[in-house]
Amino acid sequence: MAKANAVFVGDEGFILALDTGTDVTTASTTQIIITKPDGTASTKTAGINSTKYLTYTIATGDLDQEGTYAFNAYVVIDGLKKHGDTAYLDVKGVGE
Repeated sequence: MAKANAVFVGDEGFILALDTGTDVTTASTTQIIITKPDGTASTKTAGINSTKYLTYTIATGDLDQEGTYAFNAYVVIDGLKKHGDTAYLDVKGVGE
């Protein structure tokens, strides 16, 4: 039986939230770096939810490959540039 929370190639419209572990409300830059299974990366502007979460709504083309994606938060706060820990998401092929 398939899990209701499985993510598939082509899925979009759901919110990705990354816990930065620090207060990011004064950040001048808030981004999420998405690295696809083939190693290509793209940088997305992120919103702030609460005081320490970066959020991004997965859009068309973000999940266009089967495999494991990596997500990293990136913020600039008072000139300090900081990357967050890597979060991973397994994306299944349609029909799996």
